[in-house]
Amino acid sequence: MAVCDSTVGLVITKLLRDYPFLKEYVTCSSKVCQNNSEKKFIYLTFQIDFENNISNPQQFINDRTAIIHDMNCFPHCSGKKTITSAISNMHLFIDVLIWEGENIISTQRSSEAANLLKVKLRDIPLLLIHGTTTYQPRGAICFHRGKSGLRTSVGHYTAYAKRSSGRQWELFDDMKKKPVPVKDTTTIMCEFLIYTV
Repeated sequence: MAVCDSTVGLVITKLLRDYPFLKEYVTCSSKVCQNNSEKKFIYLTFQIDFENNISNPQQFINDRTAIIHDMNCFPHCSGKKTITSAISNMHLFIDVLIWEGENIISTQRSSEAANLLKVKLRDIPLLLIHGTTTYQPRGAICFHRGKSGLRTSVGHYTAYAKRSSGRQWELFDDMKKKPVPVKDTTTIMCEFLIYTV
């Protein structure tokens, strides 16, 4: 018997490690600076500070891929740092974190403290656009927490997939014999949103 305790984020990272969604390049204007780098992202984390508001992931994508100019590089370097991003994949995975309270979004917080997004399927934005590429929703991954209540606890994952030919959503649950059609008014506890070209 195999022990398969894992999170969706880890599974996505392992399966798609050679196919990052986003590449971020950091360059310095100084000819002598050695602080140029490249970072790869398999999925993006969308942090919001109140539940039931998934209305603007488009702005999140725009902000996340914007070019950032003229930041100070490092204390020992007189150059200016520029960060550019390039989307390089047909799939977009968005990890959604919700923080209770206002103005408390931070990269210093553990995702264990975050709530899951409670959203109706019909409220998931129908399009995300980057440059000339249009992404459409294809699914949502939901996590039903275990007894500890933590995001990394042993629990149960289900997925809602959207058929490309229409607005029909289906529930995929390994505890059911076959996919179950669901209405777009169904409320889900979403951990990841999946978009494709």
